[in-house]
Amino acid sequence: MAYDRRRRSHNQRLEELPDDDAFVEAVKVLYADLRRYGNGVRADDVAWKLGVTGANRLGNGAVKGTWSGRMSGSLRVSPRLRSLVKQGRLRSFHDEHSRWRYYPAEGER
Repeated sequence: MAYDRRRRSHNQRLEELPDDDAFVEAVKVLYADLRRYGNGVRADDVAWKLGVTGANRLGNGAVKGTWSGRMSGSLRVSPRLRSLVKQGRLRSFHDEHSRWRYYPAEGER
Protein backbone atom coordinates (compact mmCIF):
# COMPACT_ATOMS: atom_id res chain seq x y z
CA MET A 1 0.00 0.00 0.00
CA ALA A 2 1.40 3.37 -1.03
CA TYR A 3 1.83 6.17 1.48
CA ASP A 4 -0.99 8.70 1.23
CA ARG A 5 0.28 12.26 1.83
CA ARG A 6 -3.22 13.63 2.36
CA ARG A 7 -3.48 11.86 5.72
CA ARG A 8 -0.22 13.31 7.01
CA SER A 9 -1.51 16.79 7.88
CA HIS A 10 -5.10 16.29 8.89
CA ASN A 11 -5.21 19.58 10.82
CA GLN A 12 -4.35 21.83 7.89
CA ARG A 13 -8.02 22.70 7.48
CA LEU A 14 -8.22 24.39 10.89
CA GLU A 15 -9.12 28.06 10.76
CA GLU A 16 -6.50 30.59 11.79
CA LEU A 17 -6.71 31.89 15.34
CA PRO A 18 -8.08 35.43 15.76
CA ASP A 19 -5.69 38.32 16.36
CA ASP A 20 -4.52 39.48 19.79
CA ASP A 21 -7.14 42.22 20.03
CA ALA A 22 -9.94 39.66 19.63
CA PHE A 23 -8.46 37.59 22.49
CA VAL A 24 -8.26 40.62 24.80
CA GLU A 25 -11.80 41.68 23.87
CA ALA A 26 -13.14 38.17 24.55
CA VAL A 27 -11.53 38.17 28.01
CA LYS A 28 -12.97 41.63 28.72
CA VAL A 29 -16.49 40.62 27.70
CA LEU A 30 -16.40 37.36 29.66
CA TYR A 31 -14.82 39.01 32.71
CA ALA A 32 -17.55 41.68 32.74
CA ASP A 33 -20.04 38.94 33.65
CA LEU A 34 -18.94 38.75 37.30
CA ARG A 35 -21.70 36.34 38.27
CA ARG A 36 -19.95 33.48 36.49
CA TYR A 37 -16.38 34.68 35.94
CA GLY A 38 -15.79 36.62 39.15
CA ASN A 39 -12.35 35.19 39.71
CA GLY A 40 -11.07 35.14 36.14
CA VAL A 41 -11.75 33.55 32.79
CA ARG A 42 -10.50 30.09 31.78
CA ALA A 43 -8.92 29.27 28.42
CA ASP A 44 -11.84 27.02 27.45
CA ASP A 45 -14.23 29.95 28.01
CA VAL A 46 -12.17 32.11 25.65
CA ALA A 47 -12.06 29.30 23.06
CA TRP A 48 -15.84 28.99 23.25
CA LYS A 49 -16.35 32.76 22.94
CA LEU A 50 -14.07 32.97 19.89
CA GLY A 51 -15.45 29.81 18.29
CA VAL A 52 -12.06 28.08 18.20
CA THR A 53 -12.29 24.37 17.43
CA GLY A 54 -9.79 21.89 18.76
CA ALA A 55 -7.29 20.03 16.64
CA ASN A 56 -7.69 16.35 15.82
CA ARG A 57 -5.38 13.76 17.29
CA LEU A 58 -4.87 10.50 15.48
CA GLY A 59 -4.07 7.59 17.77
CA ASN A 60 -1.96 5.66 15.29
CA GLY A 61 1.40 6.63 16.72
CA ALA A 62 4.05 4.69 18.56
CA VAL A 63 1.72 3.40 21.28
CA LYS A 64 -0.87 0.92 20.11
CA GLY A 65 -4.43 1.91 20.95
CA THR A 66 -3.70 5.49 21.98
CA TRP A 67 -6.58 7.92 22.14
CA SER A 68 -7.71 9.69 19.01
CA GLY A 69 -10.33 12.35 18.45
CA ARG A 70 -10.96 16.07 18.86
CA MET A 71 -8.95 17.93 21.49
CA SER A 72 -10.21 20.93 23.41
CA GLY A 73 -10.04 24.35 21.78
CA SER A 74 -8.38 25.63 24.96
CA LEU A 75 -5.18 23.80 23.95
CA ARG A 76 -4.98 26.05 20.91
CA VAL A 77 -5.73 29.34 22.69
CA SER A 78 -3.61 28.83 25.83
CA PRO A 79 -0.25 29.73 24.23
CA ARG A 80 -1.73 33.00 22.88
CA LEU A 81 -3.20 33.86 26.30
CA ARG A 82 0.17 33.22 27.98
CA SER A 83 1.82 35.44 25.36
CA LEU A 84 -0.66 38.24 26.08
CA VAL A 85 0.18 37.96 29.78
CA LYS A 86 3.88 38.36 28.96
CA GLN A 87 3.04 41.42 26.84
CA GLY A 88 1.15 42.93 29.79
CA ARG A 89 -2.24 43.01 28.05
CA LEU A 90 -3.74 40.36 30.37
CA ARG A 91 -3.12 39.24 33.93
CA SER A 92 -3.28 35.66 35.20
CA PHE A 93 -3.19 33.50 38.31
CA HIS A 94 -3.77 29.89 39.36
CA ASP A 95 -7.06 29.04 40.99
CA GLU A 96 -7.54 26.44 43.75
CA HIS A 97 -7.71 23.67 41.12
CA SER A 98 -4.39 24.69 39.49
CA ARG A 99 -6.09 26.12 36.40
CA TRP A 100 -4.95 29.35 34.82
CA ARG A 101 -7.45 32.21 35.10
CA TYR A 102 -7.17 35.39 33.05
CA TYR A 103 -8.47 38.92 33.48
CA PRO A 104 -7.84 42.22 31.66
CA ALA A 105 -4.82 44.28 32.61
CA GLU A 106 -5.44 47.74 34.06
CA GLY A 107 -4.83 49.53 30.75
CA GLU A 108 -7.13 47.15 28.83
CA ARG A 109 -10.27 47.43 30.98
